[in-house]
Amino acid sequence: KLYGLPKIHKEGTPLRPIVSSIGSPVQNLAKFLAKQLQPYAESITSHVQNTFHFIEIIKKQNLQPNDLLVSFDVISLFTQIPIKEALTAIQNKYNPPKHILDLTNHCLTNTYFIHNGQ
Repeated sequence: KLYGLPKIHKEGTPLRPIVSSIGSPVQNLAKFLAKQLQPYAESITSHVQNTFHFIEIIKKQNLQPNDLLVSFDVISLFTQIPIKEALTAIQNKYNPPKHILDLTNHCLTNTYFIHNGQ
């Protein structure tokens, strides 16, 4: 399903589009791939699992009074990532089995959703 979540921190409260894969043809494949690719994600030093993990990381930093923490908002992050280049980067860095790359490509290029019952 396609639905929107309000961005309450933005002027005019625009919606953040969310495409849920629950019940979609690729749901089980996505779950399988998430398990297969998780070890690769965890090996990236800049990988942050969730808010609690981020807090753990920040607590270990020696921040000075004049240090400034910033965050960036990438507009439409998921759609900005070129799939072919991302798969090539994954292959070059981690060399996963070919079938994992093929299935990941299939999953990323076959997203289905329902909006207003259609």
